[in-house]
Amino acid sequence: MYQALYRKYRPKNFDEVWGQGNVVRILKNQLSNNRTSHAYIFSGIRGTGKTSIARIFAKALNCTSDDVPCGECESCKSFIEGSNIDVFEIDAASNNGVENIRDINEELKFSPRGGAKRVYIIDEVHMLSSGAFNALLKSLEEPPEHIVFILATTEIHKLPATILSRCLKLDFKRVSIDRIVEGILDISKKEGFEIDPEACKLIAYNGDGSVRDSLTILEQVLNYSGDKITKEDVLSALGRVGEDELYRFMDAFLSLDVEKCLSIIDSEVSNGKDSVSIIRSLIQYFRNMIVLNLTKNSNKEIIMNMSEDAISKIEKQAKDFDLKQLNEDILSLSKVLEMSRWSKEPRLLLEAWIISSLYERDSLEKTSELETKEEKKELNNVKKEDEDFNLGKFENPKLNNIWIQCLRESGVESDELLKLEKFTKLIDISSDKFKVVAKNKVIGKLLKDNLGLVEPLLAEMLEVEKSIVIGIKE
Repeated sequence: MYQALYRKYRPKNFDEVWGQGNVVRILKNQLSNNRTSHAYIFSGIRGTGKTSIARIFAKALNCTSDDVPCGECESCKSFIEGSNIDVFEIDAASNNGVENIRDINEELKFSPRGGAKRVYIIDEVHMLSSGAFNALLKSLEEPPEHIVFILATTEIHKLPATILSRCLKLDFKRVSIDRIVEGILDISKKEGFEIDPEACKLIAYNGDGSVRDSLTILEQVLNYSGDKITKEDVLSALGRVGEDELYRFMDAFLSLDVEKCLSIIDSEVSNGKDSVSIIRSLIQYFRNMIVLNLTKNSNKEIIMNMSEDAISKIEKQAKDFDLKQLNEDILSLSKVLEMSRWSKEPRLLLEAWIISSLYERDSLEKTSELETKEEKKELNNVKKEDEDFNLGKFENPKLNNIWIQCLRESGVESDELLKLEKFTKLIDISSDKFKVVAKNKVIGKLLKDNLGLVEPLLAEMLEVEKSIVIGIKE
């Protein structure tokens, strides 16, 4: 009978486990030194080997060979055949009541019949009710010598502290992309199919560190493509958007071309791509641009897990994006993704995001251009005026010397410092605020932008806690 790949290649001993070297090392050392604990918690994301290693460990605890688990002794054979009566697997998702735990507690007094230990593997233990956890406490704290508990969970934060404190906790990490790729290539040789390295990486990437998810995707793609798997097969089978399409979309997005962006989305949806999948792909693309903007070393291919050509294309686009704007795009698009999960029209949400984002960008660019022109005009007017900034009878040379000293010690940037020195003056400190006059609105805005640096220093120099009020000379 046909078996799914993740079941067929489930590890049968510690050496076959993918990417959990630390956990395997701890358990093997405990076995060789005869220092096994009475209770364990295996925590980590789905598909990283928690249940598989729990079974291997249970088998090893009852193995009679020196090299455990040997797979050949009577205990190991009965375990493989499913007839071992000393290892119990309980699914806490469907057996989560107090009565289920009480049944286990009643059985603990019985000695093992065929091995050294009776092992209870409780999967998804976080699903137990509050009463069930309380019923389990005493058994976890002082179980009979022949009892071992292994609690597996994907949500360790839901476990009571009283449970955590009674167990040895082992964390299962996400399996690396390289290790999953290595495993898939090994399976391809055994199963007799061909697979491109790039296709392997894409499958591993979409598996998100889960071996089971990666092998399920591999099987899905195999059913789609046959005995030769390419990167395009993986994209098509998973309904993912290709790199070229994403690159074209981002080009149109940069050009503020709403019509072209919507046309590309329409084309992808018409070709069978899911709108939610498109949103995820766009979020990932924005993330890639941020990473490439921040990554300065030569290991970009390893960090990004992408080809040099793909990285080069994204880098060119990333230079035209502001990091702050990229971050805002990810956050806003993530909200769209969250809403799309409950919407009957996720495509409509995506298109609405594209339109609003591009019109907002267009509006910001025009506003920025207008402000820049106005500021240049004002500054040009300032430069054209040869006369000094003079306030006549309001001038106070002593206060102005203190003001200039304050500006110079405040850390204001040099080009801005020159303008503030020349076109601002401190005229009064006797009222409830420090009064400073600026030449015009542009200089006033410049001073306002630097108040965080100037104001506390002036208060310290004059030993008076006051704020600065800015006046504009008309």
